Amino acid sequence: MEQFRWAVGKLTLPMNVALLLWAASSGWSALVFLMLPLTCLLPSTLMAMARFRRKGELATGMAWAQLATWLGLFVFGLFAAEGAGDGYWSYRAATRSRWTDLAGLGADGVEPSESVARLALAVALIAWLALFALLVLDLRRHLVTTRLPEERHVPSGPASRRRDLGDRGRASKRRGTSAPR
Repeated sequence: MEQFRWAVGKLTLPMNVALLLWAASSGWSALVFLMLPLTCLLPSTLMAMARFRRKGELATGMAWAQLATWLGLFVFGLFAAEGAGDGYWSYRAATRSRWTDLAGLGADGVEPSESVARLALAVALIAWLALFALLVLDLRRHLVTTRLPEERHVPSGPASRRRDLGDRGRASKRRGTSAPR
């Protein structure tokens, strides 16, 4: 399992780019694939890479969510009909998808193919949401539990300065030396 988490963390950037190009080349709406990398994949990829650099692997839930996102994008790119994402009923005008070409189906196979593509895109988005939530929670946990370097107390005003000098004076009298001025 440790090798799986390491491998998924190591492959995050190249697989996200490759599968995004695969899904975008399916002929679906370009607007979807202009917004998808900017709003979804870029932040989660950067956060996953930061987590990988910090820990050396992704957490188990993160790795499975990333794998489900990859699988959803791959299936979407395979089943999406060309031009079907432009409008709600435009899949009727679409005549082919990669799946219909591979399976030898005609225009009758486009509607079920597009249904599978939309389901796969929904699965990919839900898996991405889970991945993003896990990454944000991990980042929050890291920021909350990381110890900050101890800072020297610097008085902020005249009253606190006098109190600070008074505390030093009392401490030095106990030791038998005079307070620094």
